[in-house]
Amino acid sequence: MSAVGLAPKMPLRISSKADYAMVLNYADLVKQNFKNLVLTNPGERIMDIEFGVGLRRFLFEMNGQSTYDEISARISQQVALYMPFLNVRSVQFGATDEGIDNSQVTIAIAYEIVPLNVQDVLSLDSITTAATFF
Repeated sequence: MSAVGLAPKMPLRISSKADYAMVLNYADLVKQNFKNLVLTNPGERIMDIEFGVGLRRFLFEMNGQSTYDEISARISQQVALYMPFLNVRSVQFGATDEGIDNSQVTIAIAYEIVPLNVQDVLSLDSITTAATFF
């Protein structure tokens, strides 16, 4: 018997019923799709080379306000184009200053799913962005 849900959870994993784990509500589905949009590099999605923020492209950029502004602008542009039902409320960056340099950055994107009147935060760190999403 196949699983009932809106979409498979990413990364794919088997649930206890020997089916794929499924996303069961729209808020979680939007969050999964938003994470996919942020982590996908432009040119990586077949048939749509403009799709994706390409957050991984910024991994070795200078850790400063100009880079943060460029990432924020790219997120806003991509959301307006591919997820217009989202309202990005804020994009906040945090850098850790451990060791020789501040090599880890966290990103917290606060957003609202307008039709559902739901607010949430997508949090990413350097480990999340360096790892493969799928």
